[in-house]
Amino acid sequence: MLNGFLLFSLLMCLFTTTYAEQKIVGFVFDKKNKNLLYQEFHTIDAKQHKVSYQVRNDKPFAEKNMILASLPYQPNVEFESQHCGEAFSVRKKENKLSISYRNQCDKSIKTKSIKLKKPFVIDAGFNPFISGNMIINKRKKSEFYYPVPSRLEWVKMKSKFLPCKKIKKIIGKFQMYQKIQMDRCIKIQPANWLIAQIFPPIYLGYNGADLSIFIGRSNMANAKGDYRDIVIFYFKNNQDVKAV
Repeated sequence: MLNGFLLFSLLMCLFTTTYAEQKIVGFVFDKKNKNLLYQEFHTIDAKQHKVSYQVRNDKPFAEKNMILASLPYQPNVEFESQHCGEAFSVRKKENKLSISYRNQCDKSIKTKSIKLKKPFVIDAGFNPFISGNMIINKRKKSEFYYPVPSRLEWVKMKSKFLPCKKIKKIIGKFQMYQKIQMDRCIKIQPANWLIAQIFPPIYLGYNGADLSIFIGRSNMANAKGDYRDIVIFYFKNNQDVKAV
């Protein structure tokens, strides 16, 4: 569940940090059987980042709203899904972070305030943090703290560049792979060795400063309460792209 919450579907200035309104579409596939699971519809402006999760043209089954504060990688987040009645809230309050989490499938309802750690990013904020530090400023690696709502605690993460051929090897058999472009790729995983053995890494593919590919654990439970390994292809809404 850890890198699920890193989705970034991950991830509020999800793809770039421009203030002009953006519309982004993410096609979410099951990594194993390559079936299309759902789509993400992102609307991003200077003040907020909204995400609607839909299966084909059905009504949304989940929604996320991120209010962008002074830093694009530290938004206040509200998320709610029809699957398992899952919901979480993450809000920065002075020198603490207030987190609440609910999941009816495992009967979880919990709330906690934790002290801030620096540098930290919240939810989809990992993307502007990574793209700013590593893509734009060309740092070879980066570390940050990330709050996991289901665990009500921080997890220290580390990221580094890797050859894009490793990502291509994972997604090369997806037909949609032929429609995307990426020139730099990054791997993110827990800095703690023990935690890294439990949670699979996240792989990101960038086209310039725009996120094109996400490979990792889903950021939401399905109807059975399971978190699947997924591949997401991201496109700007003015691109004529259909799932295949």
